[in-house]
Amino acid sequence: AAFKEGRLAFKDQDETQWHAKYLAEAKDKGLFTGDNANADRATNVAEGVVILARAAAGGNDGVTGDVDLGNTFVRQMPEWARPAATYLINEKGVDLAGIMGKKTAEKPMTRIEMVRAAAGAFDLRPTDTSAVAKFKDVANLPALARDALAALAEAGVVSGQGTTGNFDPNGTLNRAAFIKITLGAEAAAQ
Repeated sequence: AAFKEGRLAFKDQDETQWHAKYLAEAKDKGLFTGDNANADRATNVAEGVVILARAAAGGNDGVTGDVDLGNTFVRQMPEWARPAATYLINEKGVDLAGIMGKKTAEKPMTRIEMVRAAAGAFDLRPTDTSAVAKFKDVANLPALARDALAALAEAGVVSGQGTTGNFDPNGTLNRAAFIKITLGAEAAAQ
């Protein structure tokens, strides 16, 4: 009833869920479409690329239909995600192939991959890399990953998981958490 009345953005959510406001904002901005959010499902690479590109471009209309089939990463994406991948790579300078490695489009994006892609999409750079010191499990991350994490942590976009003090860089983000971080990175960039 709440969906039909326009109080909820998606059929498969209710007003008591922590993510209702983030999903509604994402749908209003054109970052997320359809009638179901599938908020608890892991975000795969193709979905993540599309969401980040739409947010960085100011909505779905900002992502042109241009497709760079000369780029290996773009070619391995499903057709519907190719314009978004092209936008992030060619317009925003995000090294998606470097971030994702040989990971295919349908595989879940890890937390550190998302943070690296978001920092690139919104051109977020840390002023103080010590912001990652609060995470107990990131000491072995490469410098580029630590810088991206520091940028988002410094901006207050990511704070780790629960009470463990960990970031869990190889863990995945469900779609609701992915949207929340994307919206936070977008706000930090403004």
